[in-house]
Amino acid sequence: IENCNFSEFSQPIRYEPNYEATADANSPSFKITKCKFNQRIDNTHSLLYFVPKTSSNFIFESNDIVFTNNDSTYVIDSDSFTTLVGQWTFQGNTLINANRQRIKTENAILIPAECEHFGLKCPSICKPDERCEILNEVENDKTIYETESLNIEKSTFTGLKFENVNGGAISLKNWGLTVKESKFDGCEAQTEGKAGGGIYIYVEEPMIYPITIETTDFQNCKATYGGGIYAYCSLEDKIVTIKSCHFTSNEASKTAPTTGDTNLFGGSAIFLSAKKSIVIKSKFKSNIGAGMKLYNPFIDATSKILNSQSSISVSDCEFEVNEKSTSSLFYARGINNDIPTKVENCIFTGKLSKDAHYIDGTTFNGKKKNSPKLVVHSCKFSDELQNALNVNVATFDMKSLQFESKNVEKSSSKLKIPFLPLLAVIGTVAVAAIVGVAITLFKKNDVSQEEEELNEA
Repeated sequence: IENCNFSEFSQPIRYEPNYEATADANSPSFKITKCKFNQRIDNTHSLLYFVPKTSSNFIFESNDIVFTNNDSTYVIDSDSFTTLVGQWTFQGNTLINANRQRIKTENAILIPAECEHFGLKCPSICKPDERCEILNEVENDKTIYETESLNIEKSTFTGLKFENVNGGAISLKNWGLTVKESKFDGCEAQTEGKAGGGIYIYVEEPMIYPITIETTDFQNCKATYGGGIYAYCSLEDKIVTIKSCHFTSNEASKTAPTTGDTNLFGGSAIFLSAKKSIVIKSKFKSNIGAGMKLYNPFIDATSKILNSQSSISVSDCEFEVNEKSTSSLFYARGINNDIPTKVENCIFTGKLSKDAHYIDGTTFNGKKKNSPKLVVHSCKFSDELQNALNVNVATFDMKSLQFESKNVEKSSSKLKIPFLPLLAVIGTVAVAAIVGVAITLFKKNDVSQEEEELNEA
């Protein structure tokens, strides 16, 4: 088939060879070349369908394929009996308005049609229990690859330790990520200054794919920052979701770097820099170095942030602090702005070391009256309030704090009324009491005098 135009297929081109001998270079073949395929409707599952039950010679070269407003048609599909005996040749084709996932279905996965055969630039495919790196850099205002998503489910990554790279097991840039029911154990980004012992993800370019990590365990993972997960996302419409995950005995540096951004350390379980994120129903236990670090490095004006949908939420989580840690959660505000951040319905337990707090933080932008602050609501702490929170950090708005646990309520007065103001209040109350007693006695004397005068009359 040569120099043909095909459009709006309702059924694919079907190839079912009956050549019984093993195919070689001189055997009969089926060749499609220099054709154009235009498919605007999605009423066919594929353009080509193979049933190679014996042996096949197939050549597909110099063809142009255009999908328009079509999200479900593939180039190649096959039945479940596909074999690769014979000659299979794909070269010099172009695929427009589609990515590599549309080249072939899962049934046709063995057919050797790859990105480079269709004019696409695609990264390598990630495999379970092997380090995966997809760095979709930006060149000439465009990413190298057509953005896609990496989906990981029921996979285990064990003991993956690498130097001079971010991401001991997974390293992604401008790429979607969905992880479910998986495990990262003993993975490390070993070089000082590197992030993401288990997962490193950095997103700065628009994309439609989610960033979701759920029902996944991270244990014994290590990096300078983000021992379990490092996630950066500057997109306001993209939510970084971490749900129902367990973080145990992960580690990050407790010492700030002497050069560069001095905030890039800590976060033994999670180091999160995102404009919109949800961490929910997760458990943190025995992590060394601030268990979760929230750091806002974005340079947008505060007014722009306040008018956007940016927000960080940490809810329904359990934190058990390690005695070697300075905090369970560390909140570092931005240089020029602050993203509304809320910690709600969380439980903080474990023995605190000297000068440690369950929630700690720093500030970098002075005392802006209109700056949103960290809001802690309906959380429970296994220590007194002045130990649970570092109240000397200006970023914490103490007036917004609400506590349900009785032990915290009892100690709240110690925090909210400093010693000298407390003396002033006590003094004022004492004076008022004395004056009240004097007035009462004066009135009582007046009544007694009136009674005597009435008796004499």
